Amino acid sequence: GGRVDILINTAEHVRAGGIIERKGLTVAREEIDVRYFGLMRLAQAFGPILRARGADGANSAAAFVNLLSVHALMNLPAYGAFSATEAACLSAAQSLRAELRPGGVKVVNLFFGPLETEWYQTVPPPKVAPSALANAAVDALRRGLEDVFVGDIAHDIRARLAVNPKAVERELGS
Repeated sequence: GGRVDILINTAEHVRAGGIIERKGLTVAREEIDVRYFGLMRLAQAFGPILRARGADGANSAAAFVNLLSVHALMNLPAYGAFSATEAACLSAAQSLRAELRPGGVKVVNLFFGPLETEWYQTVPPPKVAPSALANAAVDALRRGLEDVFVGDIAHDIRARLAVNPKAVERELGS
């Protein structure tokens, strides 16, 4: 087998829509399959390899980097089903962090707002350039950070959640 030092989960499957207005479960199943089950498949396939790299001790640079919408922390009802999937991915990443820690593997979550990609064409700025995510991942790994917020929207939501989560919930839902 090849050597894997850093795995970056970049899978995206962003679809507008809440919970009630969607008819059926087809799109939600696709989101869950791409994002949540995709994360699980990556972890199951590469977790043991990363753990083996982590056995290098102080020289270990093994890491699992997970890209997450900041709406994993607080649902954006206009993208309600997607936000719920992101929350499931966050929970899985927390479990993964605990499972990989004994092997010396770092699990980094990068929380971001809308990206400058095709999935977010209809969302107004400010948006995050994919290069900003890449730079944030490198910086987080260098500094040993586990949770990093990238872009104005992610920083804003993080700060407001610390003050009044219910106000953020109501605002995002209006």
